[in-house]
Amino acid sequence: MFQNILETHDENVKETLHSFLKNDMKMSTPALDQVRISKIYQQGAARTNKSYPRQIVAKINDDGRQAIWKHTRNLSGSKFRVFTQLPRELAERKRQLIPQYNAAKAKKIPVKWAAEKLVVNGELTEVKRDAVTDINLDVTDRAMSMRVKKTMPRSCNGNTVCGSLINITSTDEAVAGLRAVYADYRSARANSNTYAYRLKQGESISEHYEDDNEYGTGRRLLDLLKTRGITNQMVVVTSWIGSRNVDTNRFKNIMQAANEVIGM
Repeated sequence: MFQNILETHDENVKETLHSFLKNDMKMSTPALDQVRISKIYQQGAARTNKSYPRQIVAKINDDGRQAIWKHTRNLSGSKFRVFTQLPRELAERKRQLIPQYNAAKAKKIPVKWAAEKLVVNGELTEVKRDAVTDINLDVTDRAMSMRVKKTMPRSCNGNTVCGSLINITSTDEAVAGLRAVYADYRSARANSNTYAYRLKQGESISEHYEDDNEYGTGRRLLDLLKTRGITNQMVVVTSWIGSRNVDTNRFKNIMQAANEVIGM
């Protein structure tokens, strides 16, 4: 999302944004080459008064967004604003907290947003994530008998990922499958264990995913299972962040680990 970029009467929005990135954000040619725009438009109807420019919305690839964020410091003190929309799942979590936000405002209690989370009077509040309840089996015993396929750890810039695949037949077994992954203490102590699974029972298919702080990645894993037509399996990608250089390549590594373990 780009705000306050001056409009012209005969403008090509993509060219306008490219000019802004180059001249105002001072992005170099190599940095600009990383930016891939698949969709771009200006919000709202065209205005006669160009002094009040419309917001530009652009769908940009991961590497391009990372390059843009590295140059936002060049906008310090200017009228320009650059920000990202929350992924769909985070926007939904934020929406559920709006009543609490409004209630705090009405009572004049200090309140602010921290991404999709809410800070009320200094205390962090967030929507509880989905949890499987009514477990009908001994999770520990089942986990010990489950076979977990694993890839060799893949490292990039000091950050490491490992893919796991477990056969499951119910949501109960999904819990046991995670426990089987956590049986490796290195996985249990990882920064995240992103997962997704699809269950086919009769003619119906149920699906679930969890980002575990790698926002948007769980949905990508679920989409991968859909594309491959995979059911009754759960894919888990464990991530260890060992470097401050946490760039968008980690998402590529996560998907590569998932593809690799599915192909084993």
